[in-house]
Amino acid sequence: MKIQIGIFILALVAISKSTTVKYKDCGSKMATVKKIEVFPCDVPTACHLKKGQSYTINATFETSSEITAAEANVHGIIAGIPVPFPLKVKDACKGGLSGLNCPIPTGTISTYTATLPIQKLYPDIKVIVKWELQQDSTDIICFELEIAIVP
Repeated sequence: MKIQIGIFILALVAISKSTTVKYKDCGSKMATVKKIEVFPCDVPTACHLKKGQSYTINATFETSSEITAAEANVHGIIAGIPVPFPLKVKDACKGGLSGLNCPIPTGTISTYTATLPIQKLYPDIKVIVKWELQQDSTDIICFELEIAIVP
């Protein structure tokens, strides 16, 4: 029983290591970004993401239009060049896997959730991550945040 309580406490500590991070809106058209969180991250700028681990991104937003579909697109911007980042789930409305269930009515506050695996083969680098949720090529939300990939 003591071991189970200890594991539960460790899980709570791990969950609490989330940080609302600084971001730049890069052209949201159908919603307003309220906050971006990274789990785990212990600094609000340039979260250090360790190779071989996965991180969770939460984007909380309020819709200004009805959202009937949402496709996620992620790019790492390296030396000004956007490099596509593959996501396991691009359809943000698919089965509630990303926390969204479409259609989303106007004026609704929702949170999109995605997992960002950091492969061991990635270089040690600071990079701007550009994350877009799009409906018919129009940005529902678009945000950029700085991260650092570390060993």
